Amino acid sequence: MLEMRGPIIHSHAKTLSNVGLFANLSADEIRSIETRCIWKSFEENQQIIHYKESSSDIYFVTVGTVRADLYSRSGRMVAFRDISAGEFFGELSAIDQQSKSTTVEALTSCMIAKLSSQIFWELMKSNPKIMEEMLRYVTSQVRSLTERIYEYSVLNVNNRIHSELLRLCRQISFTDNEVVIDPSPTHFEMASKISTHREAVTRELNRLVQIGLIERQGTCTYVKDVSRLEKLVRESNGD
Repeated sequence: MLEMRGPIIHSHAKTLSNVGLFANLSADEIRSIETRCIWKSFEENQQIIHYKESSSDIYFVTVGTVRADLYSRSGRMVAFRDISAGEFFGELSAIDQQSKSTTVEALTSCMIAKLSSQIFWELMKSNPKIMEEMLRYVTSQVRSLTERIYEYSVLNVNNRIHSELLRLCRQISFTDNEVVIDPSPTHFEMASKISTHREAVTRELNRLVQIGLIERQGTCTYVKDVSRLEKLVRESNGD
């Protein structure tokens, strides 16, 4: 029997109701935008857009997860971010009409809604709520990139691993001092996000297991003491 990987795509997946950018719109307004989109499903590992593609469309993920990345000539992958259901990509090209700045590939089976930049600009101009949400989003991305550039410049590899683990923790809702990252990124995926190699990630994660900070079971990583991890990050940043 073949193993099914990723979400199963149903016809009701063609909805933008879970897209945060449209959170302040009415159901009728969202349905109107849905009718102006081109919908397409993608399978795991399928390329959705490629680096320097001339398209200025914006894409909304309604089911599944995709990854924005780039490959060097030697084949080394640099992963920028994973984009899950309710999020979007291609916004920079939609705004400035320049070519795509990354490749985007499907990590799982997914459903994507494509909207032309012309229609997207019309929506932002006619609906201040969408414009406000886009400004907040772009601002948050600039702050995140600033943080990562700082880390690349001043932190050693182990400290960058700690920071990446903490980022993953903060993406998950939790009430106590423990977090379950499920699924956790592979060592290769983590290495590609913090500009190092897989072996360095493996060594440091093994060390964190030995000192009791994390525990690994299958695809899950259990961060046993988030406060302790936060302290490691603060100390490495000189706070």
